[in-house]
Amino acid sequence: MTSNMNKQNSSTTSSQLRSHSQHKKSTTVINLTQTKLTEHERNLLDKGLSFCPTPTKANKVQLAIDMNTFHRRLRLAEYFFDDETEDTTKYVNEPFRKKNLFTPPPNRDSFLEAFITLTKEDTEDHSIFRTMKDNLTKSERDALESLRKKRDWIIKPADKGSATVIMNRSDYILEADKILNNTKHYKRLKSDPTNKINISIKAAINDEYQQGNISKSTRDYLICNDPKPGTFYMLPKIHKEGIPFRPIISTINHPTQGISEYIDYHLQPLAAKLPSYIKDTTHFLQIIHNLEHIPPGSSMITFDVVSLYPSIPIEEGIQACRKALDRRSDKTPPTNTIIRFLKLVLYSNNFVFNNQHFLQIHGTAMGQKMAPSYAIIYMGDLEEKILQDAPSTPLLWHRFIDDIYSIFVANMQAITAFFKFLNSYHPTIKFTMEISKTSIPFLDVKVHVDDHAVRMFSEATLTGFKFNITINAAAAVNESSPRVEPRKRRAFIISDSNDDTPDLRLIRRNAFLFFKSD
Repeated sequence: MTSNMNKQNSSTTSSQLRSHSQHKKSTTVINLTQTKLTEHERNLLDKGLSFCPTPTKANKVQLAIDMNTFHRRLRLAEYFFDDETEDTTKYVNEPFRKKNLFTPPPNRDSFLEAFITLTKEDTEDHSIFRTMKDNLTKSERDALESLRKKRDWIIKPADKGSATVIMNRSDYILEADKILNNTKHYKRLKSDPTNKINISIKAAINDEYQQGNISKSTRDYLICNDPKPGTFYMLPKIHKEGIPFRPIISTINHPTQGISEYIDYHLQPLAAKLPSYIKDTTHFLQIIHNLEHIPPGSSMITFDVVSLYPSIPIEEGIQACRKALDRRSDKTPPTNTIIRFLKLVLYSNNFVFNNQHFLQIHGTAMGQKMAPSYAIIYMGDLEEKILQDAPSTPLLWHRFIDDIYSIFVANMQAITAFFKFLNSYHPTIKFTMEISKTSIPFLDVKVHVDDHAVRMFSEATLTGFKFNITINAAAAVNESSPRVEPRKRRAFIISDSNDDTPDLRLIRRNAFLFFKSD
């Protein structure tokens, strides 16, 4: 039995959102509007937002650009084929370099030039597009045009999984306004500050170059020459009650884009060294694989940090990163350089939504390249203090950014006391909790533990399909041994699906992990 404690329910603007959240979310198209989709519209959307319809006519300009890029790569391969003099080692410590635009002169190799000429002739003959088979039916083509004309709809991917979600534009804007009206996190601006921000960031980059802390190539890479404000958008969390929204700020061509990437490059290795660090689902399964057994009466508990990114106090986040950077054995680049850039990113998160300008004044923006590493390091510093002061300590504690998987050998009273302590420790960092002795979802899987078998399921919100993987402990364990032999743990049976999908292949590859209770 799984119990949820203090689960927060986000309010929504429409009854459709609330009512839909009470139904099983296993379909690939979630319609939150009051308008019913036609069969052909649903079939089209079922293909996914990354589906590319066959072009009905050639985009001559883009085709010419793509072919020139292809021909340049061919000429570069021929030009440097026998060249063993170029020293590539000098670029190893300079990952931030603008793309080299050098193009070798033509007519160096007659066979290559003949091939290039033939491909040019073929692509210039646009009649080949008339012979291409359309990957959409006529009805689906009509549905595509119909969806394009529905300006009162917003179509977005779900926050987790591959589902496509359709919303009323008015509801979407109203939900965004709820988030942006939080004056503790966001500030409305009368004008666009992007150019001013870019000038200050450019000055800081040039100053670090003058001090010798970054190279010329790094300086050129970090400077933004065509700055634009960030773009605010939201993704619906269909796996959560009430379907709340995750705010994201796209920072493509924002003045902070380059320095955010630079910060992330230096924070990532530090985040990976944290004892609680989980890289991804595969890494999580490897961690569990190393746990030979769990004591009787143990509870699996998952904690979720509520809205982590906007909840991190900026100065606390900066100090956590400074502590991590100061622990480096090689302090190149200097800690102060990275912290200087970090402050610029955190205090310069300006963006536009619905033709209005905003500045994020608390936390960091999901969408910044450095945000995950920054959040991981902050939470690593915070959880170290929490676990030192906590009334009880877990047997296992691992975290993927804001999702924590733990095992406690304690009674319910002690677990409740720990949860209460956890939520009283920090004024803005709050947690939800799920607890079970038998099965619990975490990341892309659901882990099930009992005395006889362990079943691991993929989450329904991932792809709309459910895979049942059963590992038979009785068949895998020597009766005289209290523990499972590692190699014998690889025996498994996959049922409920004959599909060979990427998700299923991932589960097959990792389906050797399970617990054996004493």
